[in-house]
Amino acid sequence: MALWFSGIEDNYLLPKYSLDGEEHEVSDDYQQAHQLLAEGKRQEAINKFLVASKEHDGYLPAFIMLNRIYTEDKNKDESINVTGEIIKQSLTREEPAMAVEAFQRFTKAFPDGSLRPIMQFRIATTLSSRGLYQEAAWAYRNLAANYPSEPLAQKSLLASADILTNKLAMHENAITMYEHYLKHYSQGNLVDHARRGLEKARKSLGRPPS
Repeated sequence: MALWFSGIEDNYLLPKYSLDGEEHEVSDDYQQAHQLLAEGKRQEAINKFLVASKEHDGYLPAFIMLNRIYTEDKNKDESINVTGEIIKQSLTREEPAMAVEAFQRFTKAFPDGSLRPIMQFRIATTLSSRGLYQEAAWAYRNLAANYPSEPLAQKSLLASADILTNKLAMHENAITMYEHYLKHYSQGNLVDHARRGLEKARKSLGRPPS
């Protein structure tokens, strides 16, 4: 099973890599994990990458490799953990492209999946800020669908609907989401926002006010 590599992450997987303005060498545990992987000892490699991931208060190269392995193996729970860690570290270091790539790998493996709410919301916001509106809309939607009782679910549902109608002209989909909000969160503090969005989407389709 071949691992997928890209230019964005490659700098973190070289024998020497730059991080926070300093040059680092990959750790012995990390190098051993790669050797085990090359020898086909997949679980032993995973165990060694896990050891390496705990180095330096969270070793990004090891998390990247674990992200690739877990998504290929369709290990959803572990993918959620390591993808969230990569996103957190990447956004902290102002490297959003790496965060986006890790999330895209996750969603390719689990199209309807969601990271934990706060991390899913952060990456959805990042996607939107980079003009990746369709991916952002689905990321917000998946958060709301997977965690309907979480505080961020309401905000995410409306963020998705807003993108659908304002950025993608997918007004029917937006109407469905606004109506879902008004039906299931009728006591929510964003009801007025949902009503305004619904009327705007209906108007875009030439429909009379509801």
